[in-house]
Amino acid sequence: MRNLIIVVGLGAAAVLQAQPKASLALPVMGVISGSGPAELRALAGLPGAATARDAMQMPEGVRRVHIAPGNRALVQRTGAAIGAMSFDGASAGPVAEIPGAMTRADVVGFSPRGTYAVLHSAQGSRLQVIAFDGDAVRLSGEIDVAGLPGIRQVGIDDTGALPVLVTEEGAVYVAANGMPRQVFRGGAITDVGFVAGKASLLVADAQAGRVTLIDGLPDRAAARVVGMGIETDGQLWVRSSTDGKYVFAAGSGRRTGWRVEIDSGVTRTLELPEVAVEFERLGSGNTFVYSSASGGPVWLLLGDDPELRSVFVPGSGAGVRRGVPAR
Repeated sequence: MRNLIIVVGLGAAAVLQAQPKASLALPVMGVISGSGPAELRALAGLPGAATARDAMQMPEGVRRVHIAPGNRALVQRTGAAIGAMSFDGASAGPVAEIPGAMTRADVVGFSPRGTYAVLHSAQGSRLQVIAFDGDAVRLSGEIDVAGLPGIRQVGIDDTGALPVLVTEEGAVYVAANGMPRQVFRGGAITDVGFVAGKASLLVADAQAGRVTLIDGLPDRAAARVVGMGIETDGQLWVRSSTDGKYVFAAGSGRRTGWRVEIDSGVTRTLELPEVAVEFERLGSGNTFVYSSASGGPVWLLLGDDPELRSVFVPGSGAGVRRGVPAR
């Protein structure tokens, strides 16, 4: 039986039959990793009024997913080469093959805007550069890195010309033109990433509690500190803003988010409501996931507004909390 709506006007009343509600799809803010290497969840809604969805159904054979900035990912599959996958709202799309791609990567890195990816296989002692050309994904190049054992992290710039490698000893190499060359060494390098749209590298040293910017790559490397005094319990993360003007950082086990303007050095910090356990870009903007629980709530740092904010995204059945402004 349909409901009736009574509409009262000036001196008159009308009885209207209610129409069935239209099914409105909520906008998807982005996709986050779940508890397993092949588990993903979408965050649907708007900042401050979003919900973490249940785990997506993955295509058959997918055993690990690496989320790129934007609406796509690279996937490792059982018995097949690494492939590319995009997202249709809160659903995973089919896997597209990348001819010539390796079957297994030990570490994967992306450029700030998601235009390129770099893969490293310890077994093959090689790097592969993957290009995202619109809807097409292709193998762009391959580099022999047999002389660099103990590679723990890789990254690449937005032009795909500057693959970067970090060794367990804290040495940072840039492999321009297929030739790895050391450009920096630190105490405990736990994260690297290029500034969006530039040949400038951000290096996070958790032992020193600082972020270093290396300009002039690949031939005239010049380093300067852009963030210091960042406390961690072992992991320091660093990300560029999408316009290349700011640096975002957070330390594991701590409750402080950082934003530094690269040119001026002006720094803003935010007292986080929750301890940081990760720091991953959500979608293609300047929103970062710094805490999430499998099937449960997610905490976000919003960096696009003039003031930094932290927002709580409830899981199924959880209540909504308001964002926390910067102090």
